[in-house]
Amino acid sequence: GPPHSELKITFWSATATESVVLDPQLLCGDFFPTFLSRWSEPAGLGLRLEVPCQWVPLTRHLVRYLTSPQPIFLDHMLPVGSRIPQFMQVHHCGLYFVASQEFFADLFLLVRARRAHLLQCLARTPSGQTLLFPADPLGSDIYHLPLDSVLRWAVALHLEPLDIAALLFGCFEDEVLSDPRAFIANVLENLATAFDGMGMQCPLHGQPQPPKHCTSCTRAVATTQLQTHSTLLSTSADLRD
Repeated sequence: GPPHSELKITFWSATATESVVLDPQLLCGDFFPTFLSRWSEPAGLGLRLEVPCQWVPLTRHLVRYLTSPQPIFLDHMLPVGSRIPQFMQVHHCGLYFVASQEFFADLFLLVRARRAHLLQCLARTPSGQTLLFPADPLGSDIYHLPLDSVLRWAVALHLEPLDIAALLFGCFEDEVLSDPRAFIANVLENLATAFDGMGMQCPLHGQPQPPKHCTSCTRAVATTQLQTHSTLLSTSADLRD
């Protein structure tokens, strides 16, 4: 067919605008036909996409990552010193634009690398027992992520069992109170995948190796921890603050 003309994508909100012009060759890849199919405008005429104002500065680097995956573009979105709210904006923006698994793998590697700083920036509940993740009035926070994403955050930050239990309760209170056993079973089913692609150390052997090489160890430790979590989750009063 005829070659594509360049495509200009303008991301805008009430307070900010960012435009990205894509090279015609990029429109022939796997990602952008899917991306463009979510909106009715034909390629070549340009797109105007309204996004939350916090996302506008991220969009140029996100598009650059999506067209040429390089962790450096994540570093541009999340410069040194970025806190949990900034990471959550990037995570939600990536979910909205259906970013690849490679994107989220790189994102969580960055979370692991900056774990100490990110944890230092978190407040604690009034009792001081558990960490308190910030809420965003527009919903770009951990409380509006799917279960598999929440578990990946817990794994990447290497949260303590009580913190994980409190986080799960804060995110999925209705499901926990409705049927704790079913919820814990769902968590166990999803937990193993939270280790995938993150280069996590084997919890028993302490050697850096992919989880698929040590699945039994990962499952054994995860199951033991989640059995503890199930007791904590079932006692909902202990997690209310």
